[in-house]
Amino acid sequence: MLLRIVLALSVTGICGAVRAAEPPANQPGERLLLAFASVRERRKPPYPVIYFYERDAQGGRLAGSIDSVAGGVNATRADMHPSLSRDGRYCAFAAQFGVTDGGRIEIWDRSEKKMLPLAEINDFPNVHQMTPSFSSDRSL
Repeated sequence: MLLRIVLALSVTGICGAVRAAEPPANQPGERLLLAFASVRERRKPPYPVIYFYERDAQGGRLAGSIDSVAGGVNATRADMHPSLSRDGRYCAFAAQFGVTDGGRIEIWDRSEKKMLPLAEINDFPNVHQMTPSFSSDRSL
């Protein structure tokens, strides 16, 4: 009995993975945007960078990244936990410099290709601030 349960769970997991890998069907003119963190170009040491991926009716492609900061063990920024605004212009994310800095919240303006100032949020250097998100109207 136990063997059948484990086998059934394995089969369910495989089917779920296959379904999740199928690309979404886009309507003509529809564009999907995804933000994700990856160490694809920064493996030693592994500091993640935020990348953007766009998908439309013609297919998918990388659509840029957030400018990173690299300068040694405690002066390299690791970017994680991205969250896009509803219109895709802004990307809020958690950033940490090396192992001595608490995580901070940053916002990248994709149109202007620059960070927005957030001094009032980041005045706590030893506090980890992670996983930011936007309200649907960008007011919060």
